[in-house]
Amino acid sequence: MSHRHDLTKRERQAARLVAAGLTNREIAERLGVETATAKTHVSNVLSKMGVESREEVRELPEPGIKQPVALSDDDVVEILWGIHALMLRRGSPELAKIVNRALLHIRLHRNGNEQ
Repeated sequence: MSHRHDLTKRERQAARLVAAGLTNREIAERLGVETATAKTHVSNVLSKMGVESREEVRELPEPGIKQPVALSDDDVVEILWGIHALMLRRGSPELAKIVNRALLHIRLHRNGNEQ
C-alpha cells in the first residue's frame, strides 16, 4: 500500500529522481548531499511507498500528486448547478448560458434523447 503523504519534502524530491531513473550517486549530486544520505532517502521512499524496487517507484504516480477522483453524473450536475449560480451572481450571464447548455445536454443524454 502506498503512503505518499508520509514522505518528507526531501524524500519526495528523491522519489521523483528515482522515478526519472537516477542512481544514488546522481541523486546525491542533484540534492547536494552525500551518496549515503541519498541512499537513506531512497530507502525511506521505497519503505514508505510500500514498494521493493526502484522500478516500482517509476510505475507509481508522481509522489505528492493526488490522483483524480471519479465523479458520478449526479456529482457533475451538482457542480455545474453551483457554477451556474455563481456565474449569475457574478453577472456573467453568457457563461451561465454555457453551463445551462451543458446541463441540458446531460439531461437529454440521460433520457436517451441525445441530439
